Amino acid sequence: MSAHILQVQEKLSTGTGVARALRRDALVPAVVYGGSSEPEMIAIDEKDFIKEIHTPGILSRIFTLKNSTTEQHAIVKDIQFHPVTDKPLHVDFQRVDANSQIKVSVALHFTGQDKSPALKRGATLNVVLHKLEILCNPKSIPEFITVDLSTLILGENITLDNVELPADVKVCNAKRDHVVATLVGGKKDKEEEAA
Repeated sequence: MSAHILQVQEKLSTGTGVARALRRDALVPAVVYGGSSEPEMIAIDEKDFIKEIHTPGILSRIFTLKNSTTEQHAIVKDIQFHPVTDKPLHVDFQRVDANSQIKVSVALHFTGQDKSPALKRGATLNVVLHKLEILCNPKSIPEFITVDLSTLILGENITLDNVELPADVKVCNAKRDHVVATLVGGKKDKEEEAA
């Protein structure tokens, strides 16, 4: 299901003192919850996790959490960061089942800016939605969703209706006429000015 493997250690006790001791040892305290199993306290290597944080799409990536005896698949649901150093303080993982549907946020990737007639005339792209919450099978999670701007003209909006979704992917809690991006400003055609 995933090529993103994190080695984990079981964390047998909880509390602030235990969490601080783990952080001193360059580990990040974490919890894995969901599915039919009880929540499990774990610790992950800080350096390995920071590398994953700096790779786009961390919230839509399936991780294989491995310890000496077991392995489980999970997705990152929340990361708490230190307010000054920006180091991860705590991570929440949600277990995923290959046969169930999950909600994830996926980045929107805008293409066709060089072909858009309005953008060629100096219009400004105003992105309203940078990511989209979708419902899909863990195997079907796209890295990003592409939004084509090549046919967009001045004053036109791109709505969720205009966004092509991959097969087996549904948008969660959004109206189909929800605006994703708009084009504003720029020069109008001579025909538009005459009208």
